[in-house]
Amino acid sequence: LDDLEDIFTEWVASAPSKLCDADLMFLEGLVSSLWQHWSLFCRRVVFLSATGCTTRTGHVIQGCVNPATWERVSYISWRAHSGANVQTVGANTDLKKEPTWGDVNKIQNIISVLRPNNASQLVAGFGSVSRGPIHVQIIRNAASHRNYQTFTGVKSLYAYYNVRPIRHPVEAVIWAEPSSRDFAFMSWVSDMRIVAEQITN
Repeated sequence: LDDLEDIFTEWVASAPSKLCDADLMFLEGLVSSLWQHWSLFCRRVVFLSATGCTTRTGHVIQGCVNPATWERVSYISWRAHSGANVQTVGANTDLKKEPTWGDVNKIQNIISVLRPNNASQLVAGFGSVSRGPIHVQIIRNAASHRNYQTFTGVKSLYAYYNVRPIRHPVEAVIWAEPSSRDFAFMSWVSDMRIVAEQITN
């Protein structure tokens, strides 16, 4: 997050008032990177919670899956995500079958099926998300699948920011968050940090 924040800060310092195609392509990559890093973080937190870990404050979380492998956690997560029954034995080695880890609604369902010892902390942390990761997901999906329906999803975020008209979903990064007056991108990073600190304590 620090690296992506620095990259955005460096770009925005010299950004033109009217963004060109190169700017839009750059921002699309930046938003995608932010989403991917958030998703990888969520996956890692779930996997470590399920196989056993120690939190940042030194609290030991005992593993809850047997065997304590990523393949077993992946299998349970995949089945939970698809709404299928979880078998007492089974493993998944096909990463294409894994869920959208950054989706805070889906990850809470997975946690409820896995039932790690820190489930209440994870559910509370991910359940507290109301903006950052959710907004990044909407904008990233709209950029990757550009059509009037996904763009309508981006427009539904107008109420959360001081906005200006946009022609591409990723232009939302330079909207202003009213209370902090930060760029939207910076507010998303801040929200992710807050959640990450809460669920890893």
